[in-house]
Amino acid sequence: MKCGKKKMMRWALPGVLMIASLLIIEACQKDGDLQPAPLVTEARIKVISPRVDARFAISLDGSNIEDSLVAGIEINRMVPKLDAGQHFVVKEVLTNTVLIDTTFELAKPSCSISLLEYDTTAGVKPLMFIGSGQSNIDEDSARLAFYLGDTNIPAPIDIYLYKSNAYLNTLDTVPVHIFRDVKNFSATNFLTIDMSSDSVTYNILVKHAGTDELVPDIRNNAGVAPDNGRSGIITNICIRHGDPNGRPSNIHNIVRLRKLGNYYRANCMLYFE
Repeated sequence: MKCGKKKMMRWALPGVLMIASLLIIEACQKDGDLQPAPLVTEARIKVISPRVDARFAISLDGSNIEDSLVAGIEINRMVPKLDAGQHFVVKEVLTNTVLIDTTFELAKPSCSISLLEYDTTAGVKPLMFIGSGQSNIDEDSARLAFYLGDTNIPAPIDIYLYKSNAYLNTLDTVPVHIFRDVKNFSATNFLTIDMSSDSVTYNILVKHAGTDELVPDIRNNAGVAPDNGRSGIITNICIRHGDPNGRPSNIHNIVRLRKLGNYYRANCMLYFE
């Protein structure tokens, strides 16, 4: 009888330990189920500003993202993604000036946030452009807008956009679109443009708003000629980094129009999906 009891105890002990182990494993699994992995998104952030040697502090929901962002430099950060609005703040470090204090929902898996500070006067808020990170623009197309930010430009103006062929050195005689009554320190609405070939480029003419009169003293703004691809102002459009085709497809472009001496220049200022 004693031997039988010892044998039973010898077999019972491993069984108890196994049951205890299973209970511990199950408890750990339940604990894990209650703590899902946090959602994150890749945020690309850029600030364009006329301030000299400016630095910007960026925070999201009270947490610091960047404490010394240089104007014109884009940063990439993985940040928490909530299914609700998130508190986004941008400060100019040297003066502790709050430029942006707003709430919006971030896109996933990536998003872009671009700030354009065109006026450093107290109380004037910068323009903010938010991209989804996933383009809804058709293939071989782009979205184009112009930003006017130069007191030397006799605003308001009309911007005539013409399609040109860089290889054949030709320019259409009928404008693709006319951006009407463009005022200083403002951006136009976006226009979808064709970018289906490497040869496709765009030029503009600048006219006084509501007239057919060209703005004077612009050397290469003499008129539109079908056999002269340099008629009007050549518009430089942004190209997405790493694009194997080297074409600015599927992105929003904001081109800045400014006056340099006695001619105008239209250069890519920023882009986003």
